[in-house]
This record gives sequence, C-alpha cells and structure tokens, in this order.
Amino acid sequence: MNALVAGLTGIGRYGLWVRDFCRALAAHGPPTGQTLAEAFRIGIKSLPILLIIAAFVGTNLALQGYNAFKPLGGQRLVGMFVSLAGVRELAPIITAAMISAKAGTEMASQIGVMKIREQVDALEVMAVNPLAYLVAPRLIGIMLVLPALTIIAIFVMLSSAYMVSVHSVRIGVNRTHRLSVRCL
Repeated sequence: MNALVAGLTGIGRYGLWVRDFCRALAAHGPPTGQTLAEAFRIGIKSLPILLIIAAFVGTNLALQGYNAFKPLGGQRLVGMFVSLAGVRELAPIITAAMISAKAGTEMASQIGVMKIREQVDALEVMAVNPLAYLVAPRLIGIMLVLPALTIIAIFVMLSSAYMVSVHSVRIGVNRTHRLSVRCL
C-alpha cells in the first residue's frame, strides 16, 4: 500500500513539473541561441560513444544473425534482419540510451551544482524562470539532435554489419563465386 501511494505521489509530482514546464515555456519561450548551443554540445559530446556502440551492435547483429540463419540455409537474410532490427528497434534505443547516459547525467549534475550554490534561487530572485532558462534549452536541444544522431547510428550500424557480412563471413562472395563457376 505504501509503495502504491509513493508511486502515485511520484507520478503526481512529475505531472506538476510538466505543467509548470509547459507554462514557463509558453510564457517565456526558450532562448534560441542557448538552445542551439545546447543541441550542438549534446550532439558533439554524445557522438563518439554512439558511433562505437552502434558499430559494435551492427557487427554483433550480423554475426548473430548469420549464426542463427546458417542452420536453416537463410544466410542471405542477414542483411534484412540487420536492417529491420537496427532501423526499427536498436538504433533509436541505443541513441536514446547514450544521450540519456552521457548528456543527461551531465545536465543533471550541472543543474544540481547550480542548485547547491543557490544560483537557481538567484535566477528566481532576478525574475528569471529557471525552467525556461535552464531546462527548456536542454530538452529542446535533445529533441533537435536525437533524430540526427539516430540516423547516424543507423548508418554506422548498417555499415559495420555490411563489413562483417561481406568481409568476415563472406555472405555475398560465396554466392557470386558459384554463379560465375556455373556460367563457365
């Protein structure tokens, strides 16, 4: 019973925060320059780890797909498997997880330090809404960068899967070789 009350209380607090955030955004609007700077910073700082993780996931998908389809004789389906799994499921999840892990923790620590040093209270004293000034540029920056980073992750994932499929397990090479031998 206590867990249920605590859970509902947390949901209510989050709902009130979202309401306050939307009101602040409607009243003040986010600073455009700061929003673009945050989007650039979030994208650039998250890109290296995202590229590494996407490459590893692409190679792993190709190898696991090959090993799963080989007993069934469906090695040529590895490309479709990687494409569907990568584009629909894994690339968006990986991108969101990397941004929340890398940029989210950085933003939370920055705002936490500002709260401890009473800089957030100073903004309120100066009649600056902290939600509109601190939170809105960061959240809108994430929303601007997330689709672009997802597209980059898809490209890297498919490229690494292609490299493994063609150069390591030699999916397309064996089939081409058989066709050329039959023609002779």
